[in-house]
Amino acid sequence: MGIPYDEISISTKREIAVCEKKVRDLKKVIFGMEDKYRMNTVEFIEKPEKGNKVEEDDARRWHECFEGLKNWEQRLRELKEILS
Repeated sequence: MGIPYDEISISTKREIAVCEKKVRDLKKVIFGMEDKYRMNTVEFIEKPEKGNKVEEDDARRWHECFEGLKNWEQRLRELKEILS
């Protein structure tokens, strides 16, 4: 019988909404870290010596959010391609 296209579309749109929320949430954390430490994420990631003043827990969270953001944005692009 198969899954009707509408169900695939609805499920994909729902998953896109989840991804968009996760991307917003991760960006919020990242922007908060940038503001707190007066350093952009590229500096933090690419120049670890500048990141020495970042608290260890914050540094771990910042890095995890940055990596997570890349993954969620990739997933979001893939889902949007499905609907194109």
